[in-house]
Amino acid sequence: MALADSVRDAGHALGILCDRNAEQRKQLEEVRAGAAPEAVAAAEQRSSELEAEVTRLKSEAVIADQRTSAQEAEVLRLRSEAKAAEEEKEGLQGLLRVTQTEARLARNEVVTLTQKLDGALAETKGASEALAAERDQRLEKDKEIIEDYKQSSGF
Repeated sequence: MALADSVRDAGHALGILCDRNAEQRKQLEEVRAGAAPEAVAAAEQRSSELEAEVTRLKSEAVIADQRTSAQEAEVLRLRSEAKAAEEEKEGLQGLLRVTQTEARLARNEVVTLTQKLDGALAETKGASEALAAERDQRLEKDKEIIEDYKQSSGF
């Protein structure tokens, strides 16, 4: 009898579980049926929000692309300016080298001219001293000539 009671109790419990399962299935169907329009509305709302987000992101992408194009153009402009500056620098460096060479040649010429000037000054000084000596001797010679003339002419 214990086995029959156990089978009866299990059957009864199984019946209760079947009833509960059926009730839960019914509630699930009701939730599904009732929730479907709300879920659809929520999905549609979310879809609209996502479409708005996509539109906003596309607009931001266009702006970013325009900024990128502007920056690329600026990079090209700056590269062109840098190349022109580099060419100008090279030209100026060449001019500097030429000017330095000319300055070195001018310094050498100044040294040469200074040496010639020093030589000319030395010659002038020597000539001046010789002239002064000649002048000093000239007075003596003139006196001698006059004395000789006076003696020879009888004065």
